[in-house]
Amino acid sequence: MARKVAVITGGNSGIGYGIAQRLLDDPPYPHLTIVLACRNLQRADEARASLLAAHAAELLERDDDQATTKPDVDVQVLQLDTSRPASVLAAARDIRRRFATLDYLFCNAGILPASSIAYLRAAYYLFSAPHYFITSSVALNQVRGQLTPEGLGLVFSTNAFGHYLLIRTLEPYLFNRPADHGGEGDGTRIIWTSSNTSAHIGSMGAFRPDDYQHIEGPNPYESSKMIGDTVSTCLNQRYADKPVRSFITEPGTVASNIYAEIGNWLLSLIIVLVNYAFRLAGVAEMTITPYNGGLAPYYVAVESETELDPGTRYLSRCTRWGTPYVAELPVAADDDIGPGIMRQLDALVTKFSATESGKEEVAT
Repeated sequence: MARKVAVITGGNSGIGYGIAQRLLDDPPYPHLTIVLACRNLQRADEARASLLAAHAAELLERDDDQATTKPDVDVQVLQLDTSRPASVLAAARDIRRRFATLDYLFCNAGILPASSIAYLRAAYYLFSAPHYFITSSVALNQVRGQLTPEGLGLVFSTNAFGHYLLIRTLEPYLFNRPADHGGEGDGTRIIWTSSNTSAHIGSMGAFRPDDYQHIEGPNPYESSKMIGDTVSTCLNQRYADKPVRSFITEPGTVASNIYAEIGNWLLSLIIVLVNYAFRLAGVAEMTITPYNGGLAPYYVAVESETELDPGTRYLSRCTRWGTPYVAELPVAADDDIGPGIMRQLDALVTKFSATESGKEEVAT
């Protein structure tokens, strides 16, 4: 059987690391290569070593029969900064050079540019709309006006456009799979890590067509996730006759150290305790750990394609006692803004692809 390849952007930490853990623990194929595509290669190497060490320890705990039939799984690293078009295009060349095909692309890398805590707003929503408080970023002030050196919105490029540029650049490679990778259900699956904040985008006024990169707006994170959702839906329409399908997944609310990073360790601890309290109260979005949050993306990777629907949003959820499961909701696509977003993104793809081609011609 041919070796399958799974590329996970942002695979060295958070949800990406949780996805990699699950693929190692229970790989969907006997021969699998997991690729941690990360901005920082040192951190990627450290994550790779940690994953392999934990996996080796787990194998030792299994019984002899399981150990003798262990799958052939390896973990590699790839440099990729989704905020920088040149890095994305270089990573695409590296993927084509190193691997015969790509079976899974987990579009996971992302940033939430928190600058400070909105204490009054957080207190108000904690008591007036607790579910909204715990499943949104309303407690955080996000940085406005962040740009990449190329002039792109930093959050837009990192979370959405960088992945789209990678997909578009890889299209000929994805569409022309080797014969031994053919067959029903053996196309490429693009698996997006969305966010439960997407449910609040309309009420937050996060997306503005006149500022589609959300450079000036207060909610660049939510806007970028909505763009990712829109891209996934539009790609399925564009790729209807191609061996590529795109899926939207959501990790739930995963505890992070974001509050500590902006200077409040105590609040960070309190938020984690609040997450557990909400889960005990029955709020299923409280997945809390990256391993739990990675269940829905993993499920979409391993489930038979005949059982999956690109029009469904796959959600990582937990029972009040912490048992993870996958829930489903219809994808809520806005057909009015989709074509406009895709035109804007395609124009950027053309611009940066042409820029990079020009540099290569000069170099040669």
